[in-house]
Amino acid sequence: MRAAAVALGGAVTALAGVWIVARAWATCDVGVSGLANLLALMFYAAPLWALATLTWWVGTGLPGRRVLLARLAVSVLGSLALIWAFMAWQHSPGGDYPVSSCPDNVPPWWPRWLPLRPGRSGAAHTFSNVCHQRGT
Repeated sequence: MRAAAVALGGAVTALAGVWIVARAWATCDVGVSGLANLLALMFYAAPLWALATLTWWVGTGLPGRRVLLARLAVSVLGSLALIWAFMAWQHSPGGDYPVSSCPDNVPPWWPRWLPLRPGRSGAAHTFSNVCHQRGT
């Protein structure tokens, strides 16, 4: 029973994460074609499935036989955190992908209360903006 829950939970988490990023890319017109985006997302699906399966393995293996609901809740929360992290990492490939249809490269359907970084490049991107503003 536990093995089935682990395998199913990992697969559903990976598919959900890939689907959400694919939907964000389609909404914001990211990439060159649907096939190229599909190949990129297939590359990320296996590691995401492995992390999700590990999350479900740990979550369902918590001690205590009578707390099945708590173990499932930990597993589901871990899956949601993985999906959010994957979306935060991949919603804007390259960090500052120029899209006009999505402000800050965040799709309009994404909940405002759940923040996504405007890009992946972080401090390096900020430094380049400062240098550009100073003219250096």
